[in-house]
Amino acid sequence: MPADIMLLMKTAATTASKGWQAKILTYTKAVFAFAVDNDLIVKTPVWSSIKPIGEPAKEVQPLTDAQCEALLRAVKGTRAYLFVALLLYTGLRRGEALGLMRSDINFDQARLTVNRSIVFNNASNDGVINPGLKTANANREIPVVPQLLEDLKKAKQTSGSPYVFSMRDGSFLSRSSFMALWKLVERRTEDLGFSVHPHQLRHTCITRRVERGIDLKIAQDFAGHATAMFTMNTYVHFRKEDRWQQAAELMAQAVAH
Repeated sequence: MPADIMLLMKTAATTASKGWQAKILTYTKAVFAFAVDNDLIVKTPVWSSIKPIGEPAKEVQPLTDAQCEALLRAVKGTRAYLFVALLLYTGLRRGEALGLMRSDINFDQARLTVNRSIVFNNASNDGVINPGLKTANANREIPVVPQLLEDLKKAKQTSGSPYVFSMRDGSFLSRSSFMALWKLVERRTEDLGFSVHPHQLRHTCITRRVERGIDLKIAQDFAGHATAMFTMNTYVHFRKEDRWQQAAELMAQAVAH
């Protein structure tokens, strides 16, 4: 039986990050601990020596302000621009952005409501609407900055679809259509000296909010996280070089006085 658990973890290591392996191992331990507590088995087969395999997932680095500006300039005038701007300025998850409907946007109050997500599975090109979202806190309202609000208004005038991002028939984007949209971003950013992926835009937005002094609890609410600690530990990436230099300058000033 322990051999089966080790095989499970070895198989998971071929497709899952070290973090996801740790979650699988935690749930497996809990299941067998329950079995032991209820006298279903005598001893757990999940040995303490069984550990996740491989390197931890790399930390997602947020874009700098200059990189954000370069990215927006690169995709300006393309159908990918609104998607990039939406993630950069609201911090939505990819699926939340794809599930956003025009009725979710309050143009008078400059805010949008998140209450659904588009989920893709490996078996189909079509996505499905997930009204449950990732966590209970994922259902939320987010303020919309003026420039993005204007972009959303313009997009509304040129489309009859209820979705902000849609197919020609008005339905939400399929997996292949989204991949084609993102390929456009990749082509436009080939000469910028940095690569970017959708979730990185979410990280960038949340980090910038905290760096600019937005209360951590509010940043948590806007991000749709269960706790402020998760927001800080997982999504807020204070740029170490900038902070180190600022600290050095402050120390030098203190010594000078």
